[in-house]
Amino acid sequence: MPTANSTGKFSRLSVPIAVLIGVLFVSTPLWLSESSASSLIPALSNHTLILWCVGKLIDLLGKVGDAVLIAVLIALLVDRASKGELVERVVQAASPKLIGRHLPDVLQETLLSYFEIDFIRPEWEIEYEIARLADHPKVLRVTSRVKGVIKKCSPANKDFTFVTSVDPSFVDPSVGEAGAYNSQILHVSMAPEFGQPIFEHNMTSADSFSKIQSDGSVLFENRVTLTAGGRYTTVSESVEYRPTAYFLPLFTVTTVVRATVRIRYPKDLLEVSLQLPVRDESLPHENTLAGTEWEIRSPILPGQCILAVWNPKLSDKPSVELPQRSVPTLEEARL
Repeated sequence: MPTANSTGKFSRLSVPIAVLIGVLFVSTPLWLSESSASSLIPALSNHTLILWCVGKLIDLLGKVGDAVLIAVLIALLVDRASKGELVERVVQAASPKLIGRHLPDVLQETLLSYFEIDFIRPEWEIEYEIARLADHPKVLRVTSRVKGVIKKCSPANKDFTFVTSVDPSFVDPSVGEAGAYNSQILHVSMAPEFGQPIFEHNMTSADSFSKIQSDGSVLFENRVTLTAGGRYTTVSESVEYRPTAYFLPLFTVTTVVRATVRIRYPKDLLEVSLQLPVRDESLPHENTLAGTEWEIRSPILPGQCILAVWNPKLSDKPSVELPQRSVPTLEEARL
């Protein structure tokens, strides 16, 4: 009974044996012909039919040799392709077990979910314009414009929910009339790289495209079906009102490959910085006449955020006197 080892040896020997047979058959017409056969066996010269059969057999052996060599070549290519496919399947099956293998199963599954990505943002441009209200110097108007590209990575069509929201504006009720400084979504749109917009809404349009939530935030969401490999441009614009010292987070639900943040602000009044709360790294930036621009070249994963922080400059900050507390002497402490 053949063993696995003997079967492996046979399969390894079968290729060179087949090649040798093919070369032998292909070369047969070179060293054997009807005339050479009759010279080897003189009796065949008197039998024309036998010589004709010998000639046809020689031609047939040459064609069989060609077929054998072609079959060996095809077998080698197919075997290499099947082995490559087998290796790829093994790697795909084993790699999830290698990532975070020392972690609990629940945490490992959460980490693996980051690799099941259907949509990415190759580009993300965020622009903030911060301006102080002339009538209310302690209130800032923050206008934002977020533009980006959504790319469908997986091979099948899939639904994508475009979401944008703005938190309620926390402004002293004594400032202005009621509702004068509420957060608003001014514009939203989504369009393929080539073609008409899938949707586009403006604050001046008659339809009410955004919803006010119970906590006062303003929300817009729209579910659309994206085609495999497609690229879509999304734009959202909003306005909100904030105090002179504040931080503004912008969360992403889609993996961002690269982002650019531009903040225009009164440099004589404010100090502005940009942070990625999950990382401790300095972001490359460029100071302009109107503000500052940052380039984020590392990916931003779903659930992470970009944090814009601003504070009044030291000369513009109100002075606060802290109550003085005397330190008791040793004798007073004993009493």
